[in-house]
Amino acid sequence: MSVKNADKLTDSQELKLKALVSENANLNTLYILKEQLQNLWQSETYEEMQTRLEEWCQVADESKIPYLKKFSKSLRRHQVGICKIMRNTS
Repeated sequence: MSVKNADKLTDSQELKLKALVSENANLNTLYILKEQLQNLWQSETYEEMQTRLEEWCQVADESKIPYLKKFSKSLRRHQVGICKIMRNTS
């Protein structure tokens, strides 16, 4: 099984995804946060990306999903390197 972005799903896959996320709160949270994390790359500046990343981590920390909290902690440890990519492309 592969993980696709929403814009790459077939109509059938989209219907299945909607059914799954509506029945599973954790899956819904994970899916929404995955989409938001991808949107970080649309930040226009280093500072904007840093702010958006921290906001994402706060939401992840407030979730009741242990592995998501662990991932958030890892993102924070690597925040400077992640955001430097933005600095180098802008």
